[in-house]
Amino acid sequence: MRQDVNFMLLSKREKGYLFGFFVGDGNIFIKEKLGVYRVRLFTFLGEKNVQERIRKILKKILKNFREYQEQDNTFVFEFHSKDFINKLLKVVDKNGLKKKISRDSERGFIEGLIDSDGYVKRNYCEITTANPKLKNNIEKVLKSFGVRCNIRKYPGILSRKEGFRVGFSLNGEFFSPCKWS
Repeated sequence: MRQDVNFMLLSKREKGYLFGFFVGDGNIFIKEKLGVYRVRLFTFLGEKNVQERIRKILKKILKNFREYQEQDNTFVFEFHSKDFINKLLKVVDKNGLKKKISRDSERGFIEGLIDSDGYVKRNYCEITTANPKLKNNIEKVLKSFGVRCNIRKYPGILSRKEGFRVGFSLNGEFFSPCKWS
């Protein structure tokens, strides 16, 4: 069944959040010959407030999506939409933002990254990535808000690639990720 997506039903911040969450903990599976265009977003089972935020956003733009717990501690949102994938990939890829988006969308983008690949302790947040292009993209967006960040390197555990932790304060009240609540 074809699922067209109208992103105009979302606020700019909600769109940005969905984009950021996809970059952090999402994947796409395409099998054109079979007509399969699948998107999955992964959360930790205990992150109920993050799941609720994603659920509310997806309900606005999709008729059908599945939610389920995998065998580990992962909770998954899954849906099929070629239209969604085409629109998503015009704006982001796993390296971050591919084009300029609104300030509210950038705010949502960072919040989505925090809720997917970050953690918050008190008023300090870190987004973890092994992708140097994504690290640079995050730095650029934070700089546009006047937010100074601290970059720390760490050795890769499963691969030889080093990773990065982009840390910054949430005291400026630019961002309000679910993990901060």
